[in-house]
Amino acid sequence: MLIITALIVWSAACAASVMPVHAIRSAHKSTTWNVTNTLISGSSVSMDSNYYSSEERGGPPADIVTILKNFHAPTQPSATIETMSEEFARVTQNGENFLRDWKKSVKSQDPKLQKEAVNEVMFKTLAGHFQGDALSCFLVAGTKIDTTRDIALELLDLQVHKWVSDGRNEEEVYKLLELDQPKSNPFESPVFLKWIKFVSEIYTTPKRKTYKVLAKQFKGDELAKVLVEGTKTGFGKSKNRARKLLDLQVDKWKSDKRNEEDVFKLLQLDKTDGKPLKSPIFHKWANFIWQRYPDDEPDKMILDKLSSFYKSKNALVGALEEEDRATLKKAFKVSAIRKILNY
Repeated sequence: MLIITALIVWSAACAASVMPVHAIRSAHKSTTWNVTNTLISGSSVSMDSNYYSSEERGGPPADIVTILKNFHAPTQPSATIETMSEEFARVTQNGENFLRDWKKSVKSQDPKLQKEAVNEVMFKTLAGHFQGDALSCFLVAGTKIDTTRDIALELLDLQVHKWVSDGRNEEEVYKLLELDQPKSNPFESPVFLKWIKFVSEIYTTPKRKTYKVLAKQFKGDELAKVLVEGTKTGFGKSKNRARKLLDLQVDKWKSDKRNEEDVFKLLQLDKTDGKPLKSPIFHKWANFIWQRYPDDEPDKMILDKLSSFYKSKNALVGALEEEDRATLKKAFKVSAIRKILNY
């Protein structure tokens, strides 16, 4: 327990220190480096104050090996803490396996140490070595490696809490999590839900804030494409988030007075191998019809469109009967279901 206490003290000291340590910067050529020798590491690296500007965050993300290259721990006065520093410096040489090996090292100090305590020690230690926004960039890089993804995601939860306490906003955090990369779908990133977590902690209406930020990056119909693809290829529960955000997209289509054919194609229901009912977002289109044309027999409009995909009315009715009632209720008014099956 004494060792763990020393470890926590060391991690707190690291977090309180202002030692500038280089990380990530090899990916950006504009930095000026200053190298000096230390007792433990052989070298520590300091950087100019603008080493990680908001403009530079728009560049390509650094990989975790680049971040850890020539990374070293600072000298500490206590012999026990110095040993820990040396161990930390040693595992930084392990490249992609750094986070995994560092977690093993921390846990080895006391097998009974709870996961939350281990993560806190790791986060405070890393926060002492990475200045400013460099830590979040390091953790995001860790999520791109299979062997360290889970650890990095756990540590990002602590980073989210820090961003909240630091008063960061949703657009800043979106960029810090590198979700603004061009030609990429943010829903496919393992850190997308961390951004959702952040937005949910600072707003009572997180869905609208989320949609607003995404709409700034993806203009016009491009956002619909990103949302629809997110329902198919999103990382984990991000698929469900994309489906929920489509509700706001439907509202916008309605206010923009888009027609049913446009929306059908924007939802990519014309690319379902002739089985639009099988799409998990078919009901988004049906809901659009009900909202857009409430007085124009919307149920008939929906059925007429579906008829074009089936050879006969019986084939359509058969396809409808294959769907469970819960699915039908998402697409049609409850009172219309009997009419639909008797169409």
